[in-house]
Amino acid sequence: MLTAIFAGLTRSVLISGGLLLLATGVGYSADPFDLDRTVPGQILVRFEDGTDLGTIATRLSTWGMEALGTDPLDSNRTRFLRLRVIDSNEVDLILPTLRRDPVVRWAEPNGLYRALAPNDPECLNDPDPEGNFFWDQWGYYRTQDDHAWDARPHASEMDLVRFAVLDTGLDFDHPDGPSDLCSGAGCIWTNALEWIGTPGVDDDGNGYTDDILGIDFVRSEQGTGEVTGYDGDPNIYASDPNGSCGDGLDNDGNGLRDELVYHGTHVASIALAQTNNGTMFAGHAWQAELMVVRVLSPEGWGTWADIAEGIEYAADNGAHVINLSLGGGFSQAVADACTYAHSLGCVIVAAAGNDGQGSLHYPARLAETIAVGASDPYDSRASFSNWGPEIDVVAPGVRIFANAVVSVWEGQGNNTVGDPTYYWANGTSQATPMVAALAANLRSMYGLDYDNEAVRCRIKDTARDLNGTWDGAGLIDAFAATTPVPSGSCCLDTSCIVSDEDCCISAGGIFLGNEPCDPGTCETSSVDSGALSREVSIVLTPNPSPGPIDISYRLDRDSEVRVRIFDAGGRDVAGSDLGLRLAGVHQAEWDGRDESGRELPTGRYFLQLETGSVSQTRSVQILR
Repeated sequence: MLTAIFAGLTRSVLISGGLLLLATGVGYSADPFDLDRTVPGQILVRFEDGTDLGTIATRLSTWGMEALGTDPLDSNRTRFLRLRVIDSNEVDLILPTLRRDPVVRWAEPNGLYRALAPNDPECLNDPDPEGNFFWDQWGYYRTQDDHAWDARPHASEMDLVRFAVLDTGLDFDHPDGPSDLCSGAGCIWTNALEWIGTPGVDDDGNGYTDDILGIDFVRSEQGTGEVTGYDGDPNIYASDPNGSCGDGLDNDGNGLRDELVYHGTHVASIALAQTNNGTMFAGHAWQAELMVVRVLSPEGWGTWADIAEGIEYAADNGAHVINLSLGGGFSQAVADACTYAHSLGCVIVAAAGNDGQGSLHYPARLAETIAVGASDPYDSRASFSNWGPEIDVVAPGVRIFANAVVSVWEGQGNNTVGDPTYYWANGTSQATPMVAALAANLRSMYGLDYDNEAVRCRIKDTARDLNGTWDGAGLIDAFAATTPVPSGSCCLDTSCIVSDEDCCISAGGIFLGNEPCDPGTCETSSVDSGALSREVSIVLTPNPSPGPIDISYRLDRDSEVRVRIFDAGGRDVAGSDLGLRLAGVHQAEWDGRDESGRELPTGRYFLQLETGSVSQTRSVQILR
């Protein structure tokens, strides 16, 4: 069924393929990985675009709710609201009413994600007593980062990449970590306008005040979502009144105390530890600065709202790569944030999860992220690593040595709370920054505007197949990925003919069904000209989806538009000629069915929007 809008009126036209030209609202579906933990009495709501503040205020009054946070209706901040329900037991009763409201795009509880580290305390060990730190970086050799380092271009020939880590914060004073006393590669990103600006003033107009060295969105020790504003200092130190280094209590009842305070420092240093300084071990990223975004408590918990806001903050403030070593159930707020960041060109890399099961956590399961599993020193699946069809690649994730920080519960004997230290740790959390660092190196070499999907397929195209059903394209190979390739080869130019199916699709090409996608089997076209805007990408929401998917796109000029939907084998499953569309923003909806009206099974599909000789393609996941 096709529904088109003309001058504010609606009419219906029957077409094949289950494509609708009008978003009719997104239904909520429970996800099998949804964690039970939610913030009591809180609901996240996103209103339809264009809803005025008066309507929103009226709805809040009618619902008997209040918006939480500082200046929550400020359009420069998040695109959703965090609402408080007076009686926390009524959340499940209120949600259906909100979802039926025509001005509400979606509504969900404010759930929690957690840092993806195994929860047994023995996964952390003391450094090698023999001091053989480089050999402790077995992953550095396994991914051929040592050869890649030797062959890398000179720093003057590479661009500086802004690398955002959303985690438990960072020990700014660690001797082998990124420094806040410098600028450029190996340093902590500094918001220059806030640095030289007036305290208490949003000098750069990004909606946040005094966010000089990143930002801290964590509202409480337990990650319970109590909104007390944000903090412009994501540094971990013992005197922090908000407990960034922990309080020595078991706040989440799992028998451990502040056990993941080290996590953000560990993850960040895998990518960005000081390199070539003769100290301890080497980071994997060559020419990057670290943007620190604290979204998790010392026990590793963070709310969907904080994490979504953190992703949007990183994207809006120029992050080129975003590392998400965290996960849990499906959140529309987080999915929207990832779609938004991806549309701005961010490469988003996310951990698959540590349950040892054949399904991934979100946000790794989203189409916009590069999903990372973990391998062991024998090129087998790490016993804890999740796997599934959404896995893109794997990287070393067992006994990974990196920077850490002493937590409150360890602060005894010769240890002092907040002191720098070093840990070995296991997890897809540790594998993820290796892949994110490789993405950063590719953008350093080939330019900051190197297409995010081209980065994904370059990493996949050069990965080493481990001959398993768990490893996606295989184990990353940093040397192969960063070895310069001739102009016009796979994934270097997003308008070229490429050798891999995903590369072909990301290049705006049409996969013709050959296996593999050899040169000549792709029909490609440049996206540098034509009606499709480069500034506003096609946006698909929700993604993944149990059914209907909203399609938003912008035309730079009046054009004939066709939508084609095909599966991973290049076979057409749905599509429609939408006819002449005027310049501007348009919406459509696909109901997740094929040409005959049958529901398509769970899997990855591709939506291609064509205007004459120009096309853009986005992947979408159907989850039944």
